[in-house]
Amino acid sequence: IVEDVKTYTQCLMDLSSSIDCPARDPEYHDQVPKLPALEKRNAHDYYADLIRIKFPKASVDLVKYLGEANWERYRRLEAERATNASTEMQDAVAGSIFHDSGMGSSVPPRTIYAATDTSYMSSLADGDRPRIPPLSEDAKKGHLFEKHLYLDLRPYTCFYSKCPYNRRAFLDRKTWIDHFCLDHGLTPDWHNQSCPLCFEATGNGRSPIQRHLARHMEHISLAAL
Repeated sequence: IVEDVKTYTQCLMDLSSSIDCPARDPEYHDQVPKLPALEKRNAHDYYADLIRIKFPKASVDLVKYLGEANWERYRRLEAERATNASTEMQDAVAGSIFHDSGMGSSVPPRTIYAATDTSYMSSLADGDRPRIPPLSEDAKKGHLFEKHLYLDLRPYTCFYSKCPYNRRAFLDRKTWIDHFCLDHGLTPDWHNQSCPLCFEATGNGRSPIQRHLARHMEHISLAAL
């Protein structure tokens, strides 16, 4: 043991000069590398990212203003939900059984619609269409439930980038389609065209084109839930 300790001590003493004056590694830098600056993100960028996953060929401008529309949709629904909750609370105190303002009442509480952001993004990436929140057991029995989902979501906005209505949600599908007819010349022929989102053919005729475009917009709007 003594001999081993002597050997270890001698080795350390031999290394002392190297420890006192170490040789520098020319590729080693003492300074900590500067971390890249974080990109500034807006609230609507989250929704734009979801749209970009589903429609990678869509133009940057289109994805951006559809993302902005979804953010505004979310804010509006939150405000309407809060108003309805307050009104229903007042009615309950007053002894009323049910009050339906007709605005924002179709948006289900978060506990009813349990789909997560991850599952929603997965459905977009896989090309699936997210499901509309199912009726609760109480609703199936005829009790209070929140209805007319798309009427409240108002999913229909214009696709044309230079259109003054491309950031406004139309109240219903008919008004939206009438806008395309009157302002963008889709009538009277309703020719087959390339969809500005998926770039697939829409088919000929009013019904196929309307169904194709509306399905995309309804799909996108569900993220606001």
